[in-house]
Amino acid sequence: MVYDIKDIFIDNNISFVKINVELHRVDRNEHYPIDIGDYDVIAIDDVKKNIWIIESKYLNRVGNFYEMFDQQRNFFKENKYIEKFQRRIDFINNNYKRVLKSFGFVDVSGYNVLSYMVFNKVMISRYRKIDIPLISISELSGIINTTN
Repeated sequence: MVYDIKDIFIDNNISFVKINVELHRVDRNEHYPIDIGDYDVIAIDDVKKNIWIIESKYLNRVGNFYEMFDQQRNFFKENKYIEKFQRRIDFINNNYKRVLKSFGFVDVSGYNVLSYMVFNKVMISRYRKIDIPLISISELSGIINTTN
């Protein structure tokens, strides 16, 4: 699904798109932490000065209510996907100038960080309030268009 997301950004004229980014491998001199994990998609719009951080999640089809609630519990309670993604968002928010320089950008000031968790289908949390926007992949292009 990350390749589909990459194509959506490119189709919307955002040409700097990287997938499965491990920052500690991008620039070894910066000593980025290993424990924050990888970024599924980082897209940078240097014209509008937006940094897009995308976490991509594929959800299996569910056949009944039990499977749906099991999927919800697994996603929002047990595996802590939201907390892990929030750590990566916080890191970029606090270090985006360093990260932009590591990617070769010269003008690194005044960027906005936009973060979304993108699913292959509509997903909402039935267990708790989530501050990170949860969107379907079909919604992503519209959001990019209204932001750009």
